[in-house]
Amino acid sequence: MRRLACLAVAGLFISLPATAQPDNWQLVREKTEARLREIAGETRGVLGFAAVDLTSGERFGVNENLVFPQGSAIKVPILIEVYKQAGEGKFQLTDRLPEITAGLNSLAQSRGLGLAVLMVTDVVRGSSRLVLAGPAMARLDDLPYERLPDGTLHARDVVSRKKQLLPAILGLVD
Repeated sequence: MRRLACLAVAGLFISLPATAQPDNWQLVREKTEARLREIAGETRGVLGFAAVDLTSGERFGVNENLVFPQGSAIKVPILIEVYKQAGEGKFQLTDRLPEITAGLNSLAQSRGLGLAVLMVTDVVRGSSRLVLAGPAMARLDDLPYERLPDGTLHARDVVSRKKQLLPAILGLVD
């Protein structure tokens, strides 16, 4: 009963209009900014970000004017759009799987490799999908991952190719 009362009170506070307590929003903003700056300060590399309060338009950032090479960061907005369009039914995420598999087989053949693996990781869900190709792929039949109807493997709780996937693969091909 006490828990229910606490939840009701919490719901009351959450439902208050944003304009009811502007001082609280300022405090939340200041704490958020301080915590993000703290995280940036603890990072071994160089971290940069810009944050925008969508209700007030206020901005703050750390190293927000530095130019960073895109590297893997460019994948994020592309993947967001891919998942958005797939969710709208414009295509299925597996529509290009035959071409991807053919490309991996071609890569393996042209480079004299026994195996080519594509790992697509969903860091939010903490899992990966694996596409295997090449003449030695049967050697990986004992990988401890679920084989899906489309032939890919669902590697639950696998997000690192170096620390998690490669040791599993190398253990089977050595």
